[in-house]
Amino acid sequence: MPPRPTRVTPVAITELAAVADARLVSADTAVAVTGATLRAQYVRPGDLFAALPGAHAHGADFAAAALTAGAGAVLTDQAGADRPALRDAGVPLLVHRDPRSVLGALAARIYGDPSRHVAVLGVTGTSGKTTTTAMVAAGLAAGRRTAGLIGTIGTRIGDERLATGLTTPEAPDLQALLAVMRERGASHVAMEVSSHALMLGRVSGIRFAVGAFTNLSQDHLDFHPDMEDYFAAKARLFDGRSKVEIVCTDTEWGRRLVKPGTVAVSTLHTSPGQRGWAAADVVAAPNGAQAFTPRWAPTGYASTSRSACRARSTWPTPCSRSRSCTRRVSSRPPSRAAWPAWTCRAGWSEWTSARTSPRSWTTRTSPPPWRWRWTRSGPSWPGRGAVAG
Repeated sequence: MPPRPTRVTPVAITELAAVADARLVSADTAVAVTGATLRAQYVRPGDLFAALPGAHAHGADFAAAALTAGAGAVLTDQAGADRPALRDAGVPLLVHRDPRSVLGALAARIYGDPSRHVAVLGVTGTSGKTTTTAMVAAGLAAGRRTAGLIGTIGTRIGDERLATGLTTPEAPDLQALLAVMRERGASHVAMEVSSHALMLGRVSGIRFAVGAFTNLSQDHLDFHPDMEDYFAAKARLFDGRSKVEIVCTDTEWGRRLVKPGTVAVSTLHTSPGQRGWAAADVVAAPNGAQAFTPRWAPTGYASTSRSACRARSTWPTPCSRSRSCTRRVSSRPPSRAAWPAWTCRAGWSEWTSARTSPRSWTTRTSPPPWRWRWTRSGPSWPGRGAVAG
């Protein structure tokens, strides 16, 4: 059975009707809900049971089992409300033309809107989701943060592993899981976001602190009619629900997602002059491990040529001031707005600002090299008003 938080504040059915903009059919408006599920076998007393239409059956056909288990209210469509099992059920019904589309928002409200309190870092793409989320979770753990992980290889809260069946759980299970992670002290959650989850509303109701795109290649065309539909599903993560958007621009699919404010990332060096992060000094070890140097390249300031700058630093660094540079690229520092809002810095070096200009940057050795720090410095440059954790 999917995990649930130990403490849930009951939510009035009238409040849920307002959240979903659903029609409330009830003789008792004093009913309060303490959980949500769309599977009758997982119903607990006081739950909202989501009786959704399916390809081969309607969830309302299983309402009798859900009501026997103690469901206090039911979310369904008009077709479900007309089924015999619900027509005379005697419990409040929330009737909506597309109940799946509002289930995430309802579950979020029931479980206290956990993504307002836990930073959710969502990663979508055909490949690389599992690797990326695992690396993010490991980096957060190295920074002494309690991090959750949700994805193909399972669900983890710190060192505790939980069994899950889907890459991205159904909306009620996902919201309950985020609430559990919050309850157990998690500050961040790295989560794989599949195209199925985006299309089926599993991540509806989640406020993403970061949304990231890895790549897109031919896959899941049994679910999506063509590549454009597949891309449109992935693009939903970047429809405004993610506070910070990070996009890999190695392919045309990624470049189509870039807009003002997007943090662009490239593992290739095929787009000279393109602003964004790029990987340099890539080294692959025989055991499969990889090492690289992330480097920020503002347009017209730093070259994307791999030979241009080999400084071992993850801060944006003026190439003309790096002892490791092979040549001087520009003596003109970038504007404040040119630097990304979110940055991570590795442990072996960090940059500080002695005055108020990028010209005054100096470097010094930082604490142990295993420590990662995540900082936010807003539209200004790193070192000025940054908060490190």
